[in-house]
Amino acid sequence: MPPAVVPWFVAVALPGWSRPRSTLGRMAEWCMRFTPRVHVEEADPAIASGAPLVLLDASGCLRVNGGAGRLARRVGRGLARRGIAHAIGSAPSGGEAVVRATAAALGRTDGGGAGCSAPDLDSLPVEALRLAEPACEALREVNIRRIGELRAISRAALADRFGPALLERLDRVFMTGASGALGWPFRAVPAPAPVVGEFAFASPCAQREAVDLACRQAIALLCESLDARQRGVRSLAVRIERARLAPVVGTLHFGAPTRDPAHLWSLLAPRLERVHLGHHELGEGIERIVLLAQRIGRCAGGTPLLAGELGRAVADAGAEAAGNDRRAESERAVGELVDQLRARLGEARVVLVRERPDAVAPSNRLGA
Repeated sequence: MPPAVVPWFVAVALPGWSRPRSTLGRMAEWCMRFTPRVHVEEADPAIASGAPLVLLDASGCLRVNGGAGRLARRVGRGLARRGIAHAIGSAPSGGEAVVRATAAALGRTDGGGAGCSAPDLDSLPVEALRLAEPACEALREVNIRRIGELRAISRAALADRFGPALLERLDRVFMTGASGALGWPFRAVPAPAPVVGEFAFASPCAQREAVDLACRQAIALLCESLDARQRGVRSLAVRIERARLAPVVGTLHFGAPTRDPAHLWSLLAPRLERVHLGHHELGEGIERIVLLAQRIGRCAGGTPLLAGELGRAVADAGAEAAGNDRRAESERAVGELVDQLRARLGEARVVLVRERPDAVAPSNRLGA
């Protein structure tokens, strides 16, 4: 019998959000590393607490994330590293998580999402229900400022004075509707399409020059998709399907995100030379080449410089004038060097050692 799915939600409120709408979409895609179900609500000026909201449905995903507390801490650390102001709420229901995150964004209380003690919902302000500003103003006129004070009033009186929208919001938070489980409105963001470069032959091909040209075209298609997303590949799955022969599969790991076709071809070409293409007379040959980007990351622009303390000093001195991140580009160049060494010496013989931010003396970044 399969184990029971534990319902759990993590809500992230974004106070003071001033970034473009596309950034919110990329943030939702980033949250999909924790759970495939992510809901996004954009900023709404009509709502008293109109900050954007990201809701993660982590039901069934707690074990792989190390538990509810560790999941909330991982989300918070990731957003903090990116300089995004946020407030996190964590609870067994989506409505409760949203209310806690919204109250924390308003500065009234802590959301209890990162291991802190979660306050009682009745003690939270009515603005945490994400009601329209006129509804919140009407509640303040009759001195109703807490959710507990609102719940103490009969449902009939609330409906007569404030309309059915307020009752519906309470039902979605406290799950007291007719069905017993209304829940917060949830519309899952569709998962992004995989980044793939593919070439299919009309018939099995055993000619080396044609296979090399097909692989180059697959790399070009992959890099075009990566360039459209302004990302680079970190882990590339390669699958070569052969007629009447077993497919050849493998994975390439890169020291830094890249979308350079020349660099990718320099790593794939030696491996492709070792692949047995088959005999055309026997109906054997390559049918399809598929390149799938399993992991992608942000590519930095700039001019490669020296690594270590010298590169850091020059990057810090010329960062404002150049308008780019030269240290990150230097790390990309070092990553490409590591990729070449791994291709020649083996994956297990070359390790990229990164410096700690608090390191005093420069250390060797390459270990063999």
